[in-house]
Parts: sequence; C-alpha cells; structure tokens
Amino acid sequence: MSRFDREWSEYKTGIAAAFRPGPPLRHKIELTTKRIEAQIQYLNGAISLLTQRDKALFQKVVDAYSKHDMKRANVYANELAEIRKMANFMMNAELALERVALRLKTVTEVGNVAAVLAPVSRVLQSVRAGIAGVFPSAERELGEITTLLDEIMI
Repeated sequence: MSRFDREWSEYKTGIAAAFRPGPPLRHKIELTTKRIEAQIQYLNGAISLLTQRDKALFQKVVDAYSKHDMKRANVYANELAEIRKMANFMMNAELALERVALRLKTVTEVGNVAAVLAPVSRVLQSVRAGIAGVFPSAERELGEITTLLDEIMI
C-alpha cells in the first residue's frame, strides 16, 4: 500500500500521530463537504425568504402605482432593487459553494487531492470575502471550512 493510500484511508500511527493526530484525508474531505452542503441549505433558506419578500414588495409597488402614489412606489421600488441585488449575490455564492462541494466529491472519488483542491481554496476565500457583510455567521463557518481544506492540503 502506498503512502498516499495509507493517508487517504487510515488513521495515523506512530510519531506522526503524536505531532499531528487526526482523521484520514477522506474523512476530513467528507466532513468539509457536509459543512459546505449545510451552508448551501442555509443560503437556500435565505434566498427563499428574499424571494417571498421580493414578491410582497413588488405587489406593494404595483398597488402604490395604481393609487398614483409615486413617492411610496419609488421607496418600495428602491427597496425591491436592493433585495434583488442581495438575492442575486446569494445565488452566486450558493452556486460557488455547490461548485466547491462537487469538486470535493470528485476528490473523494478520484483521490488527486493537491491538484484539485488548490482552486477550491481560492473560490472559498472569494465567497467568504463577499458574504462577510451579509451573513457574518456564514463567513465564520466558511473560514473554518477553509481551515479544514488547508489542513487537508498540508
């Protein structure tokens, strides 16, 4: 059994385990994938709430225009535009996380860790930077996921 095969599927033993104990790479990658999928579900919930809010505000815009209340319609329309921007950003973040999850699943199937994970870390960093202002808890979780990926690559 090669060194990579041992690190991939077995727990470490001996001196290496004393300095850097931990589960095998496969388990770390599976844990990371599950955490990313949890963040995707969280974003899905937020997107659905924003979509509901979008529909309600759009109806208010239509009602205000039909009553010829242009100032109120403009206020609602501006808020609607902001909600749509945020929803669009969240959809892009969700797609990026789905891409990362797919890449990690590919890693578990193929096993070529270093070559496949390098771009994943960069994508996670960019998503984390973008989502920091919108969802601090998701930003913190993505930071932990990035740390897990860095441990896997080391």
